[in-house]
This record gives sequence, structure tokens and C-alpha cells, in this order.
Amino acid sequence: MNHIALVSSLKRTMYMAYRTYLLFTEKIRGIDIREAEIIKDVHQDLTRNFHYSLSGKRFLEGALKKLLITSDDALLDFGCGKGGALVTFSKYPFRKLGGIELSSQLYTIAQNNMARLKLAHVELFCCDAAEFAALDDYTYLYFFNPFSSAVMEPVIRNVIASLQSRPRKLTIIYKNPVCHDIIMKTGVFVKTAEFSLKDSHPCFIYQHTQA
Repeated sequence: MNHIALVSSLKRTMYMAYRTYLLFTEKIRGIDIREAEIIKDVHQDLTRNFHYSLSGKRFLEGALKKLLITSDDALLDFGCGKGGALVTFSKYPFRKLGGIELSSQLYTIAQNNMARLKLAHVELFCCDAAEFAALDDYTYLYFFNPFSSAVMEPVIRNVIASLQSRPRKLTIIYKNPVCHDIIMKTGVFVKTAEFSLKDSHPCFIYQHTQA
């Protein structure tokens, strides 16, 4: 085995050992965020909804530290899964956090995680994101590529309707932004920043500033 292959193998071994440690500590705490999950209760129509994937921790923290988050802000996570990103968001001064999840299986796991971690300011919704219109209270929206354009289009229409109902500064944090064009063509948002880590999807930040 050459030097490069040896280093690569060592890094992989260290990563797997660290992941095993994190899974073990989660089990001790009675939470379930990192473990892979086979979703049985939702028909996976990949023309609309994409597979569950964990987001949060180091990647999000790098982006969030550059945003001016205050105790007046509230954030909604579209496709929150088990709530991994919400746990990261809870470390920042949001007065309220929300999460939308289509799968009742993941929704139940996320409820348990939030309860075990005593995150009382997190409210979870089990519903189709395209039909969720109670957006007026939120100043930040988070997406980790949870769905295709078939869902993103009505979601953005609901967001714009909310901005018309309650004009305000609104920030979108979008990791793996496959529907970037849908957001930009509205003419309502401006892309203000981009973040990326090695071997990770980029994250775009969009802003709407109240006129």
C-alpha cells in the first residue's frame, strides 16, 4: 500500500471510529439523529421528495456565524427529518424554531429528540411543505435540498404571499441549491453569500430586505 492510500485508509478508519462514538453517545442520551433510517410510511416520489439526509453541525455553524441572528428572529426548517439541523440552530439566539416534515416516522423521531434535548422553543409540523402557509412569523428559512422544483415552486409562492402579507427582512439558507433558479426568477431575493466545505454541497444565502 502506497503512502497516499495508507493516509486515505487511516482517515477513513478514524472517521468510522468517530461516527461510531457519536452514535454511541446518542444512544446514551436517548436521541436518534445520525443513524440511517429506512422510511416506510411515505411513498418516495423522487419527482417531488428527496431522501432524508443529515445536515447540521460544522457546515451550518460556519455559515451561521456570519449571519446577524438576534433574539427577534425565528427560523423554519423545510424537510427537517430527525431534527439534526434544528439542534444546531438551537445554539443560536432564535426566539423560535420550526420544522416541517412529510414523513410521520421521521416527525415522531424528531419530536422525541427535541423533547429529550429539552428544546421547548421548537415546533414541529407533519405536513406537505407545499401546503404550509403559516410563514408570517419566520425571518429565516432553511432548505437542505429536501424536494424538487415541483414542491419548491409552490413553497416559494407561499413565501412571497407571506412577504406581501407581512413585509419584513427574510433570509433563505439553502444547502445544495438545486432550485436556485426558482428563487432568483422571482426577483424578490438576492443571493448575498455562498459557503462550502471540502467534500460538501455549497450553501447559498439569499436576502429579501423590506422596502
